[in-house]
Amino acid sequence: MQKILLALLCGLALMVLGFRALELEGNHTYGWSSYDYLFKFLAGLGLFLLFLAFVLFIGTAAFFSRKLSAIGAFLAGIAVIIAAFGSWRIVQPLVNVHYWTFSLPVVPLTCFLSGAWLSMVGAMRLIVPKLHRH
Repeated sequence: MQKILLALLCGLALMVLGFRALELEGNHTYGWSSYDYLFKFLAGLGLFLLFLAFVLFIGTAAFFSRKLSAIGAFLAGIAVIIAAFGSWRIVQPLVNVHYWTFSLPVVPLTCFLSGAWLSMVGAMRLIVPKLHRH
């Protein structure tokens, strides 16, 4: 359980750093300096950090689904999907395609896919008895 918590905290840190890098680059687009190439690198780095966080969250959901019972995985998946819809309701009004906030839907997308994975694995383990871990 400590590995799962550590992986989730690392994913959260990567996501925060990615958003911060995109915010810094987005704020810079309205100014000009001789260091523009650094801000372009920062934008690429921010997107890469968001991708790493996405992969880490999905991988953690896959690992977590194996640790839980079948019904536990299914219910955890449903809870994460509900959190995804809640985060979408919060994030959706803030998104602007002409600013760094275009990347904010990464949060609900990651939640939704992680929850879908958890609930799918839980449902499959409930339906097919051979998939149960003993």
